[in-house]
Amino acid sequence: MLVFELNAAQLNELMTKGNPFMKELREKFQVMTEFNREEKKLMMVVLAKEQREEVQTAVMNQLGQIESVVLQIAPRLVPQFIGVKGQNISGYQKKFGVKIDLQDKTGEVTISGQKESMESAKKEIEEWLVHHTLCSLRADYDICMQCIVGKKGVTRTQLEKELGVEIRVEKDGMIYVMGEPDVCTKAVETLDARVKEYERENKALMVREDILKNAPEFRQARLAEKMKEMGVEYQLNGRRSSLHLHGKEEAIKQAMEYLNSLLENYQNHQEKTLDIPKSHIGSLVGKNGEHLHALQEELKVIINTSKTDKVSIWAEEAKLASIEEAILKDLKERVIVTKEVACTVKQVEHLTADYNAVRMAIED
Repeated sequence: MLVFELNAAQLNELMTKGNPFMKELREKFQVMTEFNREEKKLMMVVLAKEQREEVQTAVMNQLGQIESVVLQIAPRLVPQFIGVKGQNISGYQKKFGVKIDLQDKTGEVTISGQKESMESAKKEIEEWLVHHTLCSLRADYDICMQCIVGKKGVTRTQLEKELGVEIRVEKDGMIYVMGEPDVCTKAVETLDARVKEYERENKALMVREDILKNAPEFRQARLAEKMKEMGVEYQLNGRRSSLHLHGKEEAIKQAMEYLNSLLENYQNHQEKTLDIPKSHIGSLVGKNGEHLHALQEELKVIINTSKTDKVSIWAEEAKLASIEEAILKDLKERVIVTKEVACTVKQVEHLTADYNAVRMAIED
């Protein structure tokens, strides 16, 4: 039995399905072969003893022609290098008859095969890398989505066509640009200028959820009127608790100063849920909400009654306790309680003889 020690490149090459050398060896010398992948060995049984030396020489010559080379690509380029469903890599392997191994995380590419084929594959992959330079810049993710990606990616598609590059935007705000070196550099400059122009004319402002919900100035009608007065367009993203402003630079500056002053005024406000029975909420609200509005004006508080029959108040944190006490006290004076009391006929006649006089006497 002949045993040959192999390196990774040699093992991959000889084990490739339909390898012409192995096929010829089996047909010409009637040999039986077995590979040990773990130990990287080729074991071969030669039936004719007089042919062993010839077989050994042929195998050694073949092994000497198998080489490998390692190239490095940026990890961010790995998906593009692989291609859709691996078509790019499989294309190189079929075209040059080589084996290509790729480490996704590190971007290390190993090409192994016959020296001439390996060199040809290496040259073409290096040319691919030249045309796929990776450049990057960073910006606010929301801004990237607005001015670079656009709705359903339409803006990005247009930019890629105009600039002759591929553009990828990550959630951390990194913008990756892939293309030929000169084109890639110019594209980054164009995108950077586009982002800066967008930043001058657009601003995103994060607003605390409780402020967005309770502050009168953030109610839809009032906010729309104020922004229109300042010449600013806006979009409210309730899910992200943010405002997106668009307009001329000076108008945006004025709007941001106004909004930030509101946030500063409300920075110490908090919301609190009150323990008020469902049956008492009507008394709190009053006819057409008049009593609720009067309480809000008097106590300088926002009172919310939800569909789930919960009552919450929103005011400066330091005043929440005293406001709650005042509301509960007010309710005690307004809630009508019905209770049966045993009375004699004469007592009932006395109480009902002059209802108003009796009620006033009790209240006094």
